[in-house]
Amino acid sequence: MSILIIGGMGLVGLHTTRRFLRAGYPVIIYDPYDGDIGDLFEGLPVPVHIRGDVNDFDHLLEVVDRHGIRGAVHAALGYRAADCANDPFASFSAEVQGTFKVLEAARVKNLRLVCVSTQAVYGPRDDLRPVKEDDRLNPVGLYPCWKAMCDLVCINYHLVFGVDVVITRLSWVYGPHRRGTRPIVEQWLRNSLAGVVIEMADGAEHQNDWTYVEDASEGIFLAYSVRPIEHRIFNISQGKNVTFQELAQTVMDLVPGARIKLGSGRSVSMTKASVPMRGPGDITRARKELGFEPHFTIQKGAAELLSWIKTKEPLL
Repeated sequence: MSILIIGGMGLVGLHTTRRFLRAGYPVIIYDPYDGDIGDLFEGLPVPVHIRGDVNDFDHLLEVVDRHGIRGAVHAALGYRAADCANDPFASFSAEVQGTFKVLEAARVKNLRLVCVSTQAVYGPRDDLRPVKEDDRLNPVGLYPCWKAMCDLVCINYHLVFGVDVVITRLSWVYGPHRRGTRPIVEQWLRNSLAGVVIEMADGAEHQNDWTYVEDASEGIFLAYSVRPIEHRIFNISQGKNVTFQELAQTVMDLVPGARIKLGSGRSVSMTKASVPMRGPGDITRARKELGFEPHFTIQKGAAELLSWIKTKEPLL
């Protein structure tokens, strides 16, 4: 049964593609990326790569028919969170209208579908309590607002039309093959390798629920493959917050000579730069219904990423 990975050349989409390939699925990538992909699938079958726009509904349906697609993962990321306010119209079209067209394709062609969302839909939470799937949504900013809208449309396509759709809400994903702006974990590793001293006036107590991309892709795979299920929304993350001080210590332990100096308290600059604080994702539901279990602590994930930066990246 062929599966379509929409946005399969993004960080999450790429590793999700690899996870499905390891499970023996024929995979079709649908993504506007126009570079070579062969080196990204060492030891695995190279998937078919079709350049396409998620908003090109007729092309999407044609691809589904031509390749006998029976299921899909919608992992397309049209705009970074920080860029949505620069072009609200285009970002709304890419995120909300794009998701609507994927849902319509799933309805018309009877596809099983996983839509990749974000725990940012819960909004900042100063009390840092774990966020649960049934918590009230409080998106702050256009990107989490668009994603919250997408989640609501997904749920109603399930309720009204019976579409077999599942939402996975991820949190602060990092890992190899990230294009564009890199998360703090990767920035600090790369800067430390280059001998750059990292200094912040505050932020030692700032914290996030970091998720290594292999855990994220495993959660998405389980959300697609495990049936029956009781619920349609699952938090997928490490399920544990990590302070910037813990992250700094991890980097300094991994990179000899690394120097990271953080002032106390939460980071004002990070909050303004769309890195607010909230509690970790409560992953009880994913554990119970999907059998999901994160395997990468921040120490293990950062070590894996560092190894890739040092050994694999120069070859690509």
